[in-house]
Amino acid sequence: MTAFGTPAADLYGKHAGGDENGVGLSSDTAEHEILFGKGFIQIDTAGLTAIQLAFGSTTDGEQWSIFGSNTAGVLGSVVLSGAGDGTNTPVLASYRYYDVESSANAGGRNVLLRSMTANAAEVTPHGGVPEPATWAMMMVGFGAMGATLRRRRAVSAAVAA
Repeated sequence: MTAFGTPAADLYGKHAGGDENGVGLSSDTAEHEILFGKGFIQIDTAGLTAIQLAFGSTTDGEQWSIFGSNTAGVLGSVVLSGAGDGTNTPVLASYRYYDVESSANAGGRNVLLRSMTANAAEVTPHGGVPEPATWAMMMVGFGAMGATLRRRRAVSAAVAA
């Protein structure tokens, strides 16, 4: 299968009712959908563990493909293809970017990305920045340690003399 187009510069939100709701491209000036050969939508999945996409605008049997890539702006390898309304769940283990493109050179030749849901990766908290009260207590503690060391030196010097 040959992939066409470039990443979308301008997304278009279409709200025409029925299956004519979703995200398309402004480059498809007639329909404002993802038109065959006129570009693709690239989704950055950094921090996600799974993504689910659903498609609309399928009254004429439009076809779509999802590609995976690790390079921004590059249409990678085909992960899934389908026709009509569809919900698919690629597991995000191999690619950072997933690209949505119309893959039909006949029929309606365009699709809409109707919805996208994703699962975020579980974030492990790192040690944060101490609060101001903690900083104040640390400063008092360091000051007390310095005063104690200074007093010991003064007492040691007096005993030695």
